[in-house]
Amino acid sequence: MRSLFTVSVMLFLTLIYGSAFAHVESSPNIFAFSERDSGKEVTASKGDVIVILLREASTAGYIWEVGYLDKNKLLFFKSDRVRLSPPGLLGGINLRVFFFKAMESGKASLRLIYHRPWEKLNNPAKIFSLFLLIK
Repeated sequence: MRSLFTVSVMLFLTLIYGSAFAHVESSPNIFAFSERDSGKEVTASKGDVIVILLREASTAGYIWEVGYLDKNKLLFFKSDRVRLSPPGLLGGINLRVFFFKAMESGKASLRLIYHRPWEKLNNPAKIFSLFLLIK
């Protein structure tokens, strides 16, 4: 049985992206994660889709980007920004949605960094990490 959070995310994605996410009960599985899931270890199967939803203040220059990805096991295929605040609102919050696909069996990890891209010498303001065991 899917959690209420996962069902809500699937409904949200179906509304935003259309029929690509309409059949949430069919294979492959779709796993959704938010910032509170950072550092978790997850078991997935080849072909499963991993969706990560993170808030960002892009109007202040902060964005989430892929910092590290085990490219032998995971495929990064899309990142989109969904506006949560009215246009033009300074300090408004957006939602960054990342889509990954489990491609090969084994252990894999990914790391997303929250930073201002032009501040190369500064450490990221936040880091999101996920560890996967792909069967």
